[in-house]
Amino acid sequence: MEYRVRREPRGVSANGVTLFPAALSRVIAAVNRRRLLAVVVLVSAVALGLAATRHSSVSGWADDTETDYCTLVIDQAVANLATFLKGYEDATFQFVANQDLNRLLLEYVSAADTYEIAPYNQAFSNFLEGYTFSRRGVYDAVFLDESNRNRKALTMRESLPAAYIKALRDSSTYQEIMRADGKAVWAFGENCARAGMNCVIVGRRIKHLFTQRPLGVVAIMIDADELAGVVNDYLHDHFYFSVGTVKANYTVIVDREGCIISGPSASGSSRDEELSLRQLYPNSRVSRAEGRFTGSIRGEDVLVIFRPVSDTGWRAFVPVSLAGLYGEESSGGVSAVELSIPMAGGLIAGALAATAVFLFLWPSPRAHPPGPAVARGGEEPEDTYGVPEVDGLRPEESDPEWLGQLTDKEIQVLILMSQGYSNREIAQKTYIAKQTVKNYASCIYSKLCVRDRVQASLLAVEAGLNLRDYRDFD
Repeated sequence: MEYRVRREPRGVSANGVTLFPAALSRVIAAVNRRRLLAVVVLVSAVALGLAATRHSSVSGWADDTETDYCTLVIDQAVANLATFLKGYEDATFQFVANQDLNRLLLEYVSAADTYEIAPYNQAFSNFLEGYTFSRRGVYDAVFLDESNRNRKALTMRESLPAAYIKALRDSSTYQEIMRADGKAVWAFGENCARAGMNCVIVGRRIKHLFTQRPLGVVAIMIDADELAGVVNDYLHDHFYFSVGTVKANYTVIVDREGCIISGPSASGSSRDEELSLRQLYPNSRVSRAEGRFTGSIRGEDVLVIFRPVSDTGWRAFVPVSLAGLYGEESSGGVSAVELSIPMAGGLIAGALAATAVFLFLWPSPRAHPPGPAVARGGEEPEDTYGVPEVDGLRPEESDPEWLGQLTDKEIQVLILMSQGYSNREIAQKTYIAKQTVKNYASCIYSKLCVRDRVQASLLAVEAGLNLRDYRDFD
């Protein structure tokens, strides 16, 4: 009599006692290497979605790559403005450090005739005209004798009315310069505004180089509109506008009191622009020296990044269009920031649903029919229950057309991204900087017309890139 050896399914003992729940046994049997990788990617998507939700609730951004880039370039633009202003500080310092100029001012304040200043004024004017020739925005400059209020002031040009010079000597700005005792002081020229000039002032108290005798105050008046112009010009030359659009007409510089000293409302802007600025900057006296917030200009949502201007006490506010930043038109006053949280939640729900369908609704594998060995009375092949373990991977399908748009390095980054690696880990594996990884990621999003890392990863998983070795593209 011929007996056939019967193999029990894995997870079931010889006496029929179940060692594990049947459902768990089926799941373990169904998950081969390919599906296991898919599960890992989906879990990574959930983690990314949760991280995006956390960032949205804290700072309001769905993806920090673009905002980090905007902040970096705006920081550079504000630093460029600080360098621009430093050139005028250096001009005032020359009257302290340059022996010829310092002696000129000593002779001027020591002259018996308080009105005969022609030779001194000529030398004063010639120096400043030459020093500031290549620097834009100089309106005028003045030197005031500290000990003799009746002495006629030295001026760079003839554009300052006598009433303005008198008001400057009596102003709080003059007193602040005196208290600084040799350190450069920046201030908004309130007296200039009353005289019809929109100027900022840099002033310094001058003392004799050797005896330290106080001589007076030198002040340079600069067209305030140039401040916002310097920031905007730098951004125009260096900002990657496919990331976002800088609203240059609304870039402003504010003083310590929160008053706009350079920008549309400071120089004859239209009434609509002034109203928009008041809505965008209702209280520019924010407690922090730097940061960012969202607002609206004429119904368009903007991200405003503000940074301090070194050694001045001022801050620069630069708005960037959110429509350009996130690649979508915002409508109905709802910003892309407000949409990021439900979007992240939807991606998480989709990833979880896909995992459930993949693992639990996938058809159960069927056992192999008895082979020739069984017919001859031998045992069945090794794996009669579960999926045959040949390689665990299906043959690769043809590459999608969009893959041809990416460079080899971008494909490497996308493969590692779809496998759940962070930017830092990708940088370590590919021997490039973390910021370079972010730049590659931004290019990938643009080329694939996706919003963020999650969408790019899902697209790569659908194409099977997560199963490839990134080193194949070296």
